[in-house]
Amino acid sequence: MNTTFTAANIIWIKNVNDPNSDSSIVYAEMEPSDNFVLHFPERNKNSLLKPPSNTELILLFQNIDGEKYFTHIVTPIHDALIKTESSEHPCGRVVKVVAKKRILVSDTLLNPNTGGVVMGDVVQIANLEIIKKEGSLHSIQDNIWNKFHE
Repeated sequence: MNTTFTAANIIWIKNVNDPNSDSSIVYAEMEPSDNFVLHFPERNKNSLLKPPSNTELILLFQNIDGEKYFTHIVTPIHDALIKTESSEHPCGRVVKVVAKKRILVSDTLLNPNTGGVVMGDVVQIANLEIIKKEGSLHSIQDNIWNKFHE
């Protein structure tokens, strides 16, 4: 996969909290170009069967010490559903890390509007309430892309 990504490729958003800790950073060991299985709860396995495609990016965020952070931008490697050993997140999809940085959500244009992203599902950013209300998708994509590349 030799795709050149831009801000416009950030289409999806997903919450990836550690269910056992408020201070752990999920996928902390993953660096740009690394592949890993992005886990989903059983109830969201149908999300794995729809896009994103390998030309689209997923923005990952998580709660760390009581604050929301964007931590990774990833892209799917293929469409296959992966079964995992995890009892809480038994499904997954292989993704590749495109960018990694710890960015406070409150320091972005998306603050605090990650509402609508619940229960480990992957959601189109264009469907978030702030985008529907303000029509600011491209500004938010640019803002987040630039924060990851500062």
